[in-house]
Amino acid sequence: PGIATNGGNIRFAVKQRGFAQQIPAAQLSDGMLTYLAYVALFRLWATQPSLLALDEPDLHLHPHLLRQVVAFFEAMASDFPLLVATHSDRLLDCLTDPVRQVVLCSLGHGSSTQLLRLDRAALEKWLARYRGLGEVRAAGLTSDVFTVLEPV
Repeated sequence: PGIATNGGNIRFAVKQRGFAQQIPAAQLSDGMLTYLAYVALFRLWATQPSLLALDEPDLHLHPHLLRQVVAFFEAMASDFPLLVATHSDRLLDCLTDPVRQVVLCSLGHGSSTQLLRLDRAALEKWLARYRGLGEVRAAGLTSDVFTVLEPV
C-alpha cells in the first residue's frame, strides 16, 4: 500500500503482485477496504494494546476473509480485552473456542441486563448435528446452549 499527501488530502492505493498499476482505494470494494483496515489494526495491536470494541465487524467481508479477521481478533484478545457485538452466524462459526469467547447479552426481568454463557456439554451435544455455534443459533437452539448465568 502507498500513501501520498497532496494539499490536505490523502490518497491511498494498493499495489498487488501481478498488476502493473496501483489500485486506488476508490476502486476497491467495501469488503476489501474493511479487510485492509483490520490488517492495519492487527499490525498496530502489538505496539498499541488497548480495549477494542467492534460492532458488526463482518459487514462487507467475504466468508473466507472473515475467517482470517476472526483469527486476527483471537490473537489480539490474548493480549488485551476485545469486545465484538454481532448477529452473524458466520462469525460465530469461525470461533475456535465459543464456550470461552461468547457471552450472550439479553434483557432480563425489569429491563435488567442478563449475561449468559454457553454450557459446554449442551453445545457439544448439538455440535454433533451442526457445524458451529452460528448454525446452532440459527436453528433456534439458543436457549438450549446458553444456560450458564453470569453475575452482572
